[in-house]
Amino acid sequence: MALFVNDTIFQKDHLETALEGSGHLLYEWHFPSDTISFVGDCKRILGHEQQQMRGGIARWIKHIYPFDRKQFKRIVQHAIATRTSFTTEYRIQKKDDVITNVKDRCSIISTQNGDIERVIGFVSDVTDHLKEIKNLREREKRYRELVESQQELIVRVDLLGRYTFVNDAYCKKFGKSRSELIGSLFTQLIHHDDIPAMADAMKGLEIPPYRIYLEQRALTSQGWRWMAWEDYAIKNDKGQTVEIQAIGRDITERKNAE
Repeated sequence: MALFVNDTIFQKDHLETALEGSGHLLYEWHFPSDTISFVGDCKRILGHEQQQMRGGIARWIKHIYPFDRKQFKRIVQHAIATRTSFTTEYRIQKKDDVITNVKDRCSIISTQNGDIERVIGFVSDVTDHLKEIKNLREREKRYRELVESQQELIVRVDLLGRYTFVNDAYCKKFGKSRSELIGSLFTQLIHHDDIPAMADAMKGLEIPPYRIYLEQRALTSQGWRWMAWEDYAIKNDKGQTVEIQAIGRDITERKNAE
């Protein structure tokens, strides 16, 4: 068997070698005869031997998870009608009832007179990737819930001093909604006499351990109050500061007693 990829003929054995262990399955749907051929580890990705997958598009759809079949049919029909390539994700139901999430990227190849000759596509198993995304979102949700439950003020700003995150305690303290604060400059709430000392102190965020402590006056919903802040730099993979997070508390009573 030979497959056509980018108008070049590849022998099956060459493609088998190239796709071995790649996590991809190459297929060719010969449109006039409605037959589909596969190259790659069909069993590992789809849970079926190649001979079990032989047939036309109807046989392929049979292996798609029932709830995903309607959308898949609609996407394929639109691609055929418009002669356009598509990328979609759906679930495959293996014979042991294990569900696999796959990404299907295909191109439609037409003859000179516009008739569809074949559809060439790659199927990738993205189950683990989607699980990682789900787990990450769950961790972010738990972290956000933890932060929101804190009585301390928690805030993050970018390198231009614009709010990127504020917790509920911060919004309550300053009498502003989250939408009012996000994107605005945090210095608008700082007493102008305290800004020079704050700017000087923040230079310490570039010196290990990248943490500083400072006290300053801020315009809260109760008027001017003394606030104590513990700031630390958030670094990217290259060690560059991308954001600054601060945890604050009201120390007005203590300052007045001094």
